[in-house]
Amino acid sequence: MGNDFASSRERSDFVHEVNNFRDFSLMKGNAWLAGYLVVTVALLGGAGFFFAKGRGAYDESFSGWDNLSSKIERLEKEVPYPSEENQKELDDLVTAYSAEVNALYESLARYQKPLNQDISDSEFTTQVLAGKVSAFTKFASENKFGIDNKEQFYMGMSSYQSTFPKPAIVPLLNYQLEAIDYLLRLMVDAGVDSLRYVTREGLPGENEADTPGTEGGIVAGQVVQKYPINLRFSTSHAALQDFVNQLANDKEYFFILRMLRVDNSSPDGPEVSDGGAGPLFKADDGSVPSQELTDQIMSQALSFEETAAAFAEKGFQMQREDARIIFGQEKLGVFAVIDVVRFLPPNEVELAEGGDAKKGGNPPTKRR
Repeated sequence: MGNDFASSRERSDFVHEVNNFRDFSLMKGNAWLAGYLVVTVALLGGAGFFFAKGRGAYDESFSGWDNLSSKIERLEKEVPYPSEENQKELDDLVTAYSAEVNALYESLARYQKPLNQDISDSEFTTQVLAGKVSAFTKFASENKFGIDNKEQFYMGMSSYQSTFPKPAIVPLLNYQLEAIDYLLRLMVDAGVDSLRYVTREGLPGENEADTPGTEGGIVAGQVVQKYPINLRFSTSHAALQDFVNQLANDKEYFFILRMLRVDNSSPDGPEVSDGGAGPLFKADDGSVPSQELTDQIMSQALSFEETAAAFAEKGFQMQREDARIIFGQEKLGVFAVIDVVRFLPPNEVELAEGGDAKKGGNPPTKRR
């Protein structure tokens, strides 16, 4: 009986321990499950937030694409813009602008000659250039116009005495040659004494080392083309003044006098008499008035004409005026840089802007 009781108690204690372990396990399992649920809920909440945000951006993008697609479809069905009225207005403006450009060119074209496109490279060297040199040399000799180093004179184009130029630049090279010949003849007509030398700057594209975009002697992007000519010559004051006036008013070419340097052959000026820098009076035998006579006449405060008459009464004639003392009769050494200006006609403007020469450039030149 005693053993039965002990066994019964042991079973009761065992059952109690099992129940306690089960309750502890349940409590621990519930805590883990609660933590898991919290993390899961947080993740689901974050995913939901980002999903909602992404869905909003997607809906916005889709709506924008849908609107753009609808707009494109609508525009494809509409009449293209501009309307006929706007297109006509634009065409009228372009036509009026083109007319103004052509009118401007026509006003400037009076100062330049058209390019001669019919000269080949061989013809330029053997006929045109050689003929110009020979004709001007003869003209200079007939008008007593001196040329320094005449045997080397070749109109500034001595490099083509025995070689041919590039065919593409022949028209503009001939244009420059004619301008040089014209300038030299202006000098002769103005009374210039002699030419020391004439040189020129090479045309764009004339040399192999020239930069691209200068084919045919035209600088890309420049509607106004300039060809500088360098001249050094000896002349008088009057002839220089006449020559410069002719340049400024010429009707055959458009010249720009870029630089002018004048050196007087007597920089110290002419000698003056002992009487000072006033008029000089001499008798027929070369004698001059005495200082006493000069002081007597000059003290009377006479006019210039009366003073000259007073000296003449004493047998002394006026030999020199003040202006001749200032300017003298010296010769001038002149160095000038003169630009020969050419305005591109409308059919060459596209070439100057880097366009296709076939559309708006010079016609092809003849080949030898």
